[in-house]
Formats: sequence, structure tokens, C-alpha cells
Amino acid sequence: MKFILAVILLLLLFIACRENAFVYPEENSSSKVIVESIPSGAYIYLANQYSGKVTPDTIYDVSPGEYSMRLKLSGFRDTSILVVVNPNNDVSLNVKLNSIYE
Repeated sequence: MKFILAVILLLLLFIACRENAFVYPEENSSSKVIVESIPSGAYIYLANQYSGKVTPDTIYDVSPGEYSMRLKLSGFRDTSILVVVNPNNDVSLNVKLNSIYE
């Protein structure tokens, strides 16, 4: 019985010490999008979904890709922007909203 336990322990030790025995998780490639507007208080929509945030604010964990962003504020024209997010590269936006009365 001791012999079998010793063999199992040696096998586990051998497997654990092997080169590349452990697989490390892939590095997180998400980014954040920092959104500011003049005036502030605009609702932030990302990919046609309300983010639950108003300017100025930051949207975290955005995967790489192209996104349509829309800012909405009463008394101002809705403003749409194409946002390109690259891996591990934060995006900062500062958008001037146009009044509907102009």
C-alpha cells in the first residue's frame, strides 16, 4: 500500500514539475471608455443599449471592436459617435452637444 502511495506521489510531483504544466489565463484585453460631454448629464448609450450612466462617467470592461455610442440630453440633439476600442487601449471622449434651439 505504501508503495502505491509513493508511486502516485512521484507521478504527481513529476507532472507538476514538467515545463509548461500550468496554463496561465490569457491577459485581459478589455479597455475602458471615458465619456464627457458639454453640458454634462447626457445619458450614455453603447451599442444601442443604455449603459446606466450619464456624463461624465467611465464604461469599464469594453471588449475590442467598433461601437456606436449615442449621447442623449433633453433640450439637445442626440449625438452619435463611432467608437473604436483596441485591446488594452482606453478611449477618452469629450463631446459638445448641440442645442435643439440653435
